[in-house]
Amino acid sequence: MLASFVFVSLGMSAVAANAQSSPQAPKLGSLEGTVVSTSKATVVVKTTDGLYQVFVLDRDTARPQTIPMQAPVKVTFAPTGDATAPPIADSVVVTGPAPPKVAALTGDVPAPDPVEEPVPASVRQLERDIQRQARRWRLGARAASSLDPELFMFGVHSQMGPFFNENVYARPNFELGFGELTTFVGLNFEGVYRLPVTQRTSRWNIYAGGGPALTFSHRNFAEETDRGKIDFGDLDSDIGFNFLLGVQAREGLFLELKSSAYALPSIRFEIGYNF
Repeated sequence: MLASFVFVSLGMSAVAANAQSSPQAPKLGSLEGTVVSTSKATVVVKTTDGLYQVFVLDRDTARPQTIPMQAPVKVTFAPTGDATAPPIADSVVVTGPAPPKVAALTGDVPAPDPVEEPVPASVRQLERDIQRQARRWRLGARAASSLDPELFMFGVHSQMGPFFNENVYARPNFELGFGELTTFVGLNFEGVYRLPVTQRTSRWNIYAGGGPALTFSHRNFAEETDRGKIDFGDLDSDIGFNFLLGVQAREGLFLELKSSAYALPSIRFEIGYNF
């Protein structure tokens, strides 16, 4: 538990330092090009130089209700300063009509739709990662190794949000653990807060959180005596509180350190994935 408190304190100190170092809003940049792909969370623009740029669309982005494919646009955005983080669009303005479909030479039958723009695979992958990251409800799986008692654990969770703030998420989870002497079942009603020390669209993000835990553990061992084999068993239930600190990749992978107060196990290291 002490380790979790130390990690959380360091994270909050980094947040305060980040807030003090950037008191002014960043100057907006702009880019003009043609829309080659669009979704609820992203728009991909191709410039006249043949370069592709992925922009993130969030609830604060000023944009038309629909963004036509192949339409010329001007996008204003705040530079991220991170080459791995696509910028979040401040506004998207359609500056002209999309090219009309050309009628077929027969005159009666319309020409087929143009072939989809051959966007590079790396750009498509980034676009998919951002769309997955923007989902308000995600399922996930996890595995863990714990100390005191020594257990191998696995479980499932659901991530919902954001709520109240763009960085706050609910992540309830269910875990099963098995050890040499102990069997463990845990219900954790946790929430996480993404520490704003990096851009939301960065490759890796740091988060902290916690929540109440309801756990059940059964310890069983046997002893050979002169009267034969004797089995001992002990079933416990506890209500505690979890503290956690983790890092999560944009693609969905996360690593987490969790400590429990008034419940088992006392500390565990987890790896998981949000689909």
